[in-house]
Amino acid sequence: MFILTNEIKPAQIYDKYETPVIYLTSCLDNNLLRHAKLSQSYGYLVKPAQENEIHVAIEMALHRRRLENKSKEKERWLYTTLRSIKDAVIVTDDKRRICFMNPVAEKMTGWKQADAYNLNLGEVYKVISQIRDEFLTENKADRLIEKGSSTKYSTFLIKHDKSEIPIDEATSTILDYKGNMQGKVLVFRDITAELREARIRRMLIHALGERVKELNCLFGISKLVEKPGVSLDEIMQETVNLIPPALQFPEKACARIKLENNIFVQTDNFAETEWIKTVEIIAYDESVGALTICYLEKRNLEKRNLEKRKGNNKGVFTKEENNLIVAIAKKMGKIIEYRQLKKEFLRARKLESVGILAGGIAHDFNNLLSVILGNISMVADDLDDDDNISEMLADAHEASLSAKDLTRQLITFSKGGAPVKTRQPIKKLIQKAVCFSLAGSNVKGKFFIPDDLWQVKIDKSQVKHVINNLIINSIQAMPTKSGTIEIYGKNIILTDDQHKISLEQGEYIKISIKDNGIGILEKDLPKIFDPYFSTKERGVKKGMGLGLATSYSIIKKHDGDISVESEPGMGASFHIYLPKSEHIIQKPIKEKCRILLMDDEKMIRRMIGHMLKSMGHDYDSVENGEQAIELYEKAMQSDQPYDIVILDLTIREGMGGLKSIEKLIEIDPEVNGVVSSGYAEDPAVTHYKRYGFSGVLPKPASKSQLIQLLETALAKKESRICRQAQRP
Repeated sequence: MFILTNEIKPAQIYDKYETPVIYLTSCLDNNLLRHAKLSQSYGYLVKPAQENEIHVAIEMALHRRRLENKSKEKERWLYTTLRSIKDAVIVTDDKRRICFMNPVAEKMTGWKQADAYNLNLGEVYKVISQIRDEFLTENKADRLIEKGSSTKYSTFLIKHDKSEIPIDEATSTILDYKGNMQGKVLVFRDITAELREARIRRMLIHALGERVKELNCLFGISKLVEKPGVSLDEIMQETVNLIPPALQFPEKACARIKLENNIFVQTDNFAETEWIKTVEIIAYDESVGALTICYLEKRNLEKRNLEKRKGNNKGVFTKEENNLIVAIAKKMGKIIEYRQLKKEFLRARKLESVGILAGGIAHDFNNLLSVILGNISMVADDLDDDDNISEMLADAHEASLSAKDLTRQLITFSKGGAPVKTRQPIKKLIQKAVCFSLAGSNVKGKFFIPDDLWQVKIDKSQVKHVINNLIINSIQAMPTKSGTIEIYGKNIILTDDQHKISLEQGEYIKISIKDNGIGILEKDLPKIFDPYFSTKERGVKKGMGLGLATSYSIIKKHDGDISVESEPGMGASFHIYLPKSEHIIQKPIKEKCRILLMDDEKMIRRMIGHMLKSMGHDYDSVENGEQAIELYEKAMQSDQPYDIVILDLTIREGMGGLKSIEKLIEIDPEVNGVVSSGYAEDPAVTHYKRYGFSGVLPKPASKSQLIQLLETALAKKESRICRQAQRP
């Protein structure tokens, strides 16, 4: 602390040392007091000063100094806080003149604090109303800032460079200890990101709503196809009625479906306008018709921001509507394909039955041809040189040889594809097949099938075909086409005296289908499974006697049998016998397998991988045969070879299953290779052992099938180790 005389300027001392100064003078007058005040002194003393006066003056100066330091510290703290917060802050005095701007406010407004200092708020902080789109003038800004601390709203800020940004803002009043206003604090922030996120949310919600409408429309079309007895015309008519409610302006929309054969349906209000969209209906990769959607009016469509799509009338349709229209056109193409495939399926069933008949005829006819050819040869040898007879016999011999070639073709035709059998439970298969056949009829089905029905080794599709044939036969046997069909299932052990048909002794499951129809005459029972035998009249919607013959052939190929019991007026009961599939659980040589999976479909690799992981096995997966061979060689060189290799039969890019197993056998003759395919009729599947595979994993594969496959692989692995151990 300095005590100075009037010859020294106290302000110089204070500025240099930041130390309180007390003025010491020999006289006291008004000029001196004014001078002491202006020179930033902390007090004054009049000579001669008493000790207590000096003591009081010093204490007062120190106290004042402490208060000033605290005040400056608070100012620095407040200044640092305002500069560091993420929101923009502008502080004004009571005259609305800018006193402070933090860096965020400088960046958002485009004004530096030095340039904006002491300017009126309205000159720096210019905003525009988000709703009314009008400028907020300086007077409005003044009124705005006078609204108080609770004011909060959204506007656009006009920056110094005239650009605009959306903001949220709030104001607070600065009051002194008497409650008088000393200034205002304006806080605002950039909400560009929030508005963008809100816009994206609205777009997503809108898109979701349109997607739901699209799915509802497509689901409604799918339900139409499932209805029994619905014609294609009825499906198309109902489809065009479902389209307008799925669009954004249903009351202004109309639709039409037109096929190449001039068959067309449309909504009652259909009219072609300039706001139109047409999509081709494609079936079997060819155009078979078109789906046309129109908006009847342009009114209210301007809200779709059409100026971005000038010259394109299709622009009146949103992206979601375009997707819906395309999806419906594709759906109609699939429906037409399905209808055509259904006809082809019926035709294929007839051909299958013809094959069974052809096989029986060809076998007998071939025997007759052998007799005819032999006799022609012998007669020709015994004849004299009669040109006319020899020529006729030569022609007959040539015709007989041609007939023999024809019988070979008939025999080949009759063989068909061998069943691809897998071990599985049959209860659910029976239930689904029966329910499918009963759909759309007035006949009900009752099931009496125990849960412990033995598993069998069957071709699912073929056995399902047998069940369908028998159920349809029972429905047609009911005079009123209504009633009840009972389906039984049980486990039986056949002995010689229990079964009269040609089956070996052993364990079988017996499936019985019993109806309450008109029954079968006793004289017709022996011929019921003969090809083309039928008790129904010929003609439209009458029987041709092929279904039971087909069923008989399928069951026989499964090493089973089928029989019938019936009395006229008492209904009929068909009994199917299928051998039980033995399931011997092999003791694994270790707790888990190491599997190599090769498939070009990522989803299949992932699905099978999840199954293997859930069973506690290790696995590696690759996309093609080249990668599989590389990994298999590395595994053989290590102490962790693969126990089993699952190979997809058909690979789009790269080496497939057949070539891969050949290479793997060269590397390891004991390789445990399994073929995986969805093509059950492929020779590599039906005769997999011929191609070097040890098993088949069908697509899609169930977990039980995978477990059974791994058990077999472990058993073969154990057998191989035993053989190696026995070698000298």
